[in-house]
Amino acid sequence: MSTGIAREGDLQTMEDLPEFRRATLNMRYAFLAASAALKALPHNFDRDELALVVGTAFGELQSTCDFLLGLEIESVARPLNAVE
Repeated sequence: MSTGIAREGDLQTMEDLPEFRRATLNMRYAFLAASAALKALPHNFDRDELALVVGTAFGELQSTCDFLLGLEIESVARPLNAVE
């Protein structure tokens, strides 16, 4: 078992990365926490047996709605593209 925590100061490392330009704050926190948890795993850990659970105090409801609406309209999964 492994855990990862992301803190506000950790977000500065992502500010200039184009991959996170449109990511919400919670997406960035989730990515950082998951990365920290994965780095803490032993090297011989069987990643095929991996289960990852990420919890936040706030949900990504609007982002999820935008994704599902875009998927329905365009039939293409683009998780960071909002429907205009």
